[in-house]
Amino acid sequence: MKNITVVIPAYNEEERIGETLQAVKSIPGISRVIVVSDGSTDTTASRAREEGVEVLELYPNRGKGGAMNAVLPFLNLEQRESSLSAEAMELGFVPQLSTREHTAESSANLLLPQLGGKATDIVVFLDADLGDSASQASRLIEPVANGMADLSIASFPPPQKKGGFGLVKGTAAWLISKVGKMEARAPLSGQRAMTREVLQAVTPFNEGYGVELGMSVNALLQGFKLLEVPTTMSHNESGRDLKGFLHRGRQFWDVLRVIGDLRRKGI
Repeated sequence: MKNITVVIPAYNEEERIGETLQAVKSIPGISRVIVVSDGSTDTTASRAREEGVEVLELYPNRGKGGAMNAVLPFLNLEQRESSLSAEAMELGFVPQLSTREHTAESSANLLLPQLGGKATDIVVFLDADLGDSASQASRLIEPVANGMADLSIASFPPPQKKGGFGLVKGTAAWLISKVGKMEARAPLSGQRAMTREVLQAVTPFNEGYGVELGMSVNALLQGFKLLEVPTTMSHNESGRDLKGFLHRGRQFWDVLRVIGDLRRKGI
């Protein structure tokens, strides 16, 4: 049986994190669930602990890519003895994670993920605002567990409200097509399942909102098989307001940074 770990980066998601976690826990075969509270100033971390999952708290906020990188030393990517991760200690993650809360209980929550156990076979990354639609992560896990794909990506239904004008998504899709001859409908989707081998090959992740695009491009360049999986997942959508345009502006900048990194590498 595959050992499956779900990682959920979260920033101020107290309203939906509980529902999302309940949906994830309903999926058969999930071994571990880790919430990375990325500098949250609300009750995201405590709400996650109430659901009985492992919680890593980061201060200050590192952005999505930074949060995903921060959890890497705490994943059992190899069979290990029951001991604290030397890599995590060397990188200085443990002290930073407990800056805000350094009680005996919170310290235990931080250290337990590094104890010995079976190596993770599949890692799933999900957004914290999926709510009950997070249960459809099972659709992402299945093709990876069955060997049909090395990395599966959730595609969403058409948005319910008008967002941007497609520039960010179109640019990301163009890059994936150029690199991997793959038509990507969801190039920026954060809902992904992958084998341990893929995770090790594509990390460290690009920082910020370039994390998904960089992940796909790096996986394709190394010959891994990507598969987009249709879902009816839903989450908070950004609209055509100032907040939405600022969000897409940051996305576009990070997409350009991924393209710039590839050019500097001669790709």
